[in-house]
Amino acid sequence: MSTLRRIAVVLLIVFGCLFAALTVPALWTRAIVLNTDRWVDTVGPLSEKPAIQKALSQKIGDRLVQAADLQAVAENALPPRAQQLAPAVAEGGETLIRNAVNDFVRSPAFNTIWVNANRAAHSAAVKLLTGKTRGNVKLSGNDLVVDLGTVFDNVRQRLDQRNIHLLDNVSGERLDRQIVIADASKLAKARHAIRVLEKLTIVLPLLALLCFAGHIVLSRDHRRGLLRCALGLALTMLILLAAIAVARSLYLRSLGGEVLPRDAAAAVFDAVVSLFGNAARFLAVVGLVVVAGTLVWSRRRRIAEAGATPQARWVVRHHVALQVVIGLIGAGVLLLWNPLNATVALITLASTAAAITVLALMARGSPVSGAQD
Repeated sequence: MSTLRRIAVVLLIVFGCLFAALTVPALWTRAIVLNTDRWVDTVGPLSEKPAIQKALSQKIGDRLVQAADLQAVAENALPPRAQQLAPAVAEGGETLIRNAVNDFVRSPAFNTIWVNANRAAHSAAVKLLTGKTRGNVKLSGNDLVVDLGTVFDNVRQRLDQRNIHLLDNVSGERLDRQIVIADASKLAKARHAIRVLEKLTIVLPLLALLCFAGHIVLSRDHRRGLLRCALGLALTMLILLAAIAVARSLYLRSLGGEVLPRDAAAAVFDAVVSLFGNAARFLAVVGLVVVAGTLVWSRRRRIAEAGATPQARWVVRHHVALQVVIGLIGAGVLLLWNPLNATVALITLASTAAAITVLALMARGSPVSGAQD
């Protein structure tokens, strides 16, 4: 192989892996970052997670208690002789407000508000990337905020229905109805990168395939070229998964519990990057399956020769039944594993397909199988 050809072979697999690595965030950007419906489908179920409910209840309760100024309310309501009871009365009022908030956050009505707020927030974030804002989500300094006034109004109504009027005097000026959901300055800085990734969503995977195909064609041994491409793809995706884990750790550490508690922030991060991780896992499994298939095919003669042993002859005679059993086991795992996630599904499918393929190759090349035919 000439020096120029060797350089081309190396560069093609390197660029193929690079384009494959960029394909995942590009697809994620198009599917999640710039797709409001899919974003809502992703973060909508978060309102049912205890960590998110607890964090939101705490934030909303803090805002209402601060705006209500319960200590002053208690002091005004009590006669002079009972002023010493004001702290206890204020504490009791705070408990009532927080209980009402907790009950509402766990109700189906809150889920509707959560979904609508996230839809508006995501639409505003997308608009922000094009220099526009809209609806009840807007910029406050460098922050992107969402107005949860509807939640506060619902909590007030719930207390009024119980004949508890602690929040009746809370005006819009005294109540901070906005919750920060993102740093707008960072979104603005990411505008160019997101636009580039959106435009390259279709181009990047095609470039990756062309580079891998060119590497295989220029390789002296095409089978080994395919093996190297599959290994490169799998390794690239594993590096991406490791990068996600590192980014998660850095993200949680940077919050410091001030914006959201660690468990709530972790739930949000995991939901948002779930498609990113699943895409990387899928491509990693594809690469590993191709590696396994290439190795099995290259050693098919050895696998066939193994049929000379009594154990292997038994396997060959019953290979159809064994394939059915393996298929049923794989189907059972997919049906009974709860909750079924993408990683388990991909590993199950890949291992089931590999086992069935090995049995088929053994039966195809075995003299026992030939005699039966």
